[in-house]
Amino acid sequence: MVKSLVLAVAIVPSVMAINTDGGLYSSFVSLSIELIGFPDWAGSRSNANEYSNNLIESLVSAQGSPMVVRVGGNSADRAIYDETLTTPTASSCPKADPGAYQCIGPKFFDSYGAFPQGTLYSHNFNVATWNSSGFHTLEATVPLACNALRGQLALYEIGNEPDLYNGKRRDSDYNVHDYLADWTNTTGRFESYLQAACPDMVKNLQYMFPSVSSPGSRLRVPDMYKAATGDSLKHVTQVSVHNYMAGATQPGVTLQATLMNHTAVARSIAGHLAAGTFLANSSSALQVKTLDLGGRADLDSGYGTYVEGRLERIAILNLREYDSSSGKGRGMKEYAVKVEPSSHWTVKRLSAPGARDKTGVTFNGFAYEAETMGKPKRVDSRPSNEQLKANKCGKLVVKVADSEAVVLVQS
Repeated sequence: MVKSLVLAVAIVPSVMAINTDGGLYSSFVSLSIELIGFPDWAGSRSNANEYSNNLIESLVSAQGSPMVVRVGGNSADRAIYDETLTTPTASSCPKADPGAYQCIGPKFFDSYGAFPQGTLYSHNFNVATWNSSGFHTLEATVPLACNALRGQLALYEIGNEPDLYNGKRRDSDYNVHDYLADWTNTTGRFESYLQAACPDMVKNLQYMFPSVSSPGSRLRVPDMYKAATGDSLKHVTQVSVHNYMAGATQPGVTLQATLMNHTAVARSIAGHLAAGTFLANSSSALQVKTLDLGGRADLDSGYGTYVEGRLERIAILNLREYDSSSGKGRGMKEYAVKVEPSSHWTVKRLSAPGARDKTGVTFNGFAYEAETMGKPKRVDSRPSNEQLKANKCGKLVVKVADSEAVVLVQS
């Protein structure tokens, strides 16, 4: 089973615009897959998606830690369970709910465990469907989910983007207190079902919360914590806030102004690999800081990875848009970074013919295409593991083409 992949999944959270002095999760570069499409991406335990598995193995190898896959999203809050389905998913399930248009059956849960061994998952349960079929879906799927995820569970997610429920899935005046009431009600039922089906998993219960749609959500996370009562949030270990770059059909959206700037970068599997290499073996001892490249703040982005205070990896992004079909020459920018004197560095380039190209994308001279089932294939025309040396004063100089990024690793 092969599904064409660019990847149509997201890095969680954004990695190329980070500036933090704190420690990072070891699996900082992670994947998020819409629940209804998960069986296509993963396959099943008996018939795994080889293409996806090869890509994930490359990401894990670059990052040096297991992949964490969030299975959820809008479809999780629409999915109705139908025990009579003979397929993992369906576009209707009249026996369970005549109005449902996204449905899952028992075989859906066979997809957990299809990705490479060591992969961890989070599973998103339906909260938005506040009726008998939604309540039945929670009760029926908790045993299936917990048994399928035993030994490979990261955490559970209850609902998705509840700030968008108002006027659609709830009344137009739906507020923080209403949401917390729904959360408390749902987690209470969830935990009773979990206790009955998988009592061994209750002790280490962890939630992702509240998965609002944006940092400016009308249901604000600080307000939720202020309004929460008792120990309703005691099992929350990750606070989740979504952040979309823009909608493709929104007026004024352009590649250069919307995507190719300091705070938003178009990504592919090669981009994931670059990020994973840059943040490899993340731990409490690793810090990421912005580097001053002396150029334009919106077009020249630099980041340094420090391990126990020592600069070990550098990422530089030249965000000037280059269109390979323009007939114009491709620009090149020279960057200088202060490093240890006479230190040696390996250069790994994230390259493509141009900013708009979806094929011909490589990282460190390797392509990851459907033709090779996602396995790395050396592209001889692209450099791999270039070597650079800083001068005696610690000046390291690297050239980066327009619409290209590099990761430099101290040798």
